[in-house]
Amino acid sequence: MRQKLVDSLDEYYRAQAEWTYQTRNYIYRRTGILVSKEPLLEIGCATGTITAELARRSDSFVIGIDKNKLLFNKKAKENSPSPVFVCADACYTPFKPSSFSAVIFHFSLMWLDKPLVVLKECLRILKPGGYALALSEPDYSGAIEVPSFPSLKEAMIHLILESGGDPFIAQKMSQLFSSVGFEVIETGPLSRPLSSDIVCKKMAPLLKLLSDISPNEGERLADFRPSYAFYPVFYLIARKR
Repeated sequence: MRQKLVDSLDEYYRAQAEWTYQTRNYIYRRTGILVSKEPLLEIGCATGTITAELARRSDSFVIGIDKNKLLFNKKAKENSPSPVFVCADACYTPFKPSSFSAVIFHFSLMWLDKPLVVLKECLRILKPGGYALALSEPDYSGAIEVPSFPSLKEAMIHLILESGGDPFIAQKMSQLFSSVGFEVIETGPLSRPLSSDIVCKKMAPLLKLLSDISPNEGERLADFRPSYAFYPVFYLIARKR
């Protein structure tokens, strides 16, 4: 992975964190995970933006895991020296049973090859009554752009599918968590319609990332200036019974 791409990914992850800040605060208050002082785990932490926030805002021992060691080596430790970062497969984590009070996903459930296997592993490593939190996951099937060309929606769906992800994961979350034995407490949307100036500002890091990954796609989206856009993203709060 090129350094330029790692930097673009990090910029995009930080932008995602800005978009979802208010919803994260609501979920943190709703579950009390920041005041519990119990160990927390982020799954698919990438460059560590959310992991670092959890460590900064709580007195908990915080761990972030991801399979991409290059992101770890080049960025995660830059973002914060406080959390512990582990290169591990979320299907088979190195942790003992009942190790954590909460496991957290932030735009990472969508990238899991075997989400059911990972969720079963979450049940194993969570303490009784512990939370599994999907802070933000997309369902781009419901995205709207006016005008509809050039379409960032289609570019995102194509890129995610081509990279092995699921751009529609949010519509499946409740069933996935329930099917392995979690109690789903709450789920809901966190997206708002965006006007032209806001969508261009918010999507600038994504457009830059798309251009770095696919110059042809970046060129096609050079004139992306919608007057209205809506990209559905959802959260879910579940608990180990």
